[in-house]
Amino acid sequence: MDGRMKVLAWVLGAAHVVFAVPKLLGLPIMVEQFTAWGLPGWMMTFVGVAQLLGGVGLFIKNLRLPSSFAMALVMIGATVTVLASGHERAMVAITLPLTAALLAVAGHRLFQFARELPLVQSARR
Repeated sequence: MDGRMKVLAWVLGAAHVVFAVPKLLGLPIMVEQFTAWGLPGWMMTFVGVAQLLGGVGLFIKNLRLPSSFAMALVMIGATVTVLASGHERAMVAITLPLTAALLAVAGHRLFQFARELPLVQSARR
C-alpha cells in the first residue's frame, strides 16, 4: 500500500506543478477564468505559487502530509469557487476526486507518522 500511495502522491504532485505553470505565467486563458470567477489577479499568482510549492512538497516524504492537506484545501477552494460563480461548473468533476485523493494521501501519511512515533513502537514490543 505504501508504494501505491507514494505513486499517487507523485502523480498528484506532478499534476499540481502542471496546474501551477499557466497561472504563474499569466496565460490569457487563466486570466479569463479568474476574471470570470470574480477573483483578483493576485489570487491567480497566489494559487499558482501554492500549487507549485504543494506539488513539489508531495514528492518529499516528510512534506507530504502538510502538502497534501494544503492542496486539498486549494481544491476545496476551487470547488467552492466554480460552484459559487456558476462558471465552469463541470470542473467539479475534477476538483472533487482530486480532493479525495489528496485527503487519502494525507490520511495515509498521518498513519505512517503515528506508526513511527516512539510511544507506539515501545507499545508494540
